[in-house]
Amino acid sequence: MKYITSILFCFLCILPVFAYGKKEARSLSSEYFEIANAYADLSNYDKAILFYQKAATDKTFSNASQYNMARMYGLKNDWETAAGILKKLATDAPENTLILRSYGYALASSGHTKQALEIYAQLAQKEPENPEAQLDYIRLLVFAKEYELARSEIEKAIQTFPTAEERNQFETILKQIDEETTSK
Repeated sequence: MKYITSILFCFLCILPVFAYGKKEARSLSSEYFEIANAYADLSNYDKAILFYQKAATDKTFSNASQYNMARMYGLKNDWETAAGILKKLATDAPENTLILRSYGYALASSGHTKQALEIYAQLAQKEPENPEAQLDYIRLLVFAKEYELARSEIEKAIQTFPTAEERNQFETILKQIDEETTSK
């Protein structure tokens, strides 16, 4: 009985040490994440990336750290790297429209317009009641000189969003299309 009590006592004494180690690691990742955010606020993107990488080793902070790393690369105009990080996040969470929108933007900014159009079309379909999703898609269509498809999307959007402010935005883009197509 004394032997069992001794083993139980040792086990109970050692258990908090292991638990403390895990808590310490999580706390350290949390600190890395906060330090990274502070560097990001100071526009020191390289340092922020370094600390986001350290925080990402803890799965609790992994997705947020990776998203913020992509943001930092974007702010450094390294859109290829940002798109690579966001592609993985978008694959892991295809229903997350914030990640998809960011991924589409990174693709467009890195010159991958065709892929960006696919993402923005997907977003416009997922969020048919969101005028910003429709505007983003239409603007990218105009940028890609896909004028007929842009006109078609504008006509649908004007029917879907009848308020004056939204209608004005779509009509402004329509005028831009007319100017670009008649000046040729």
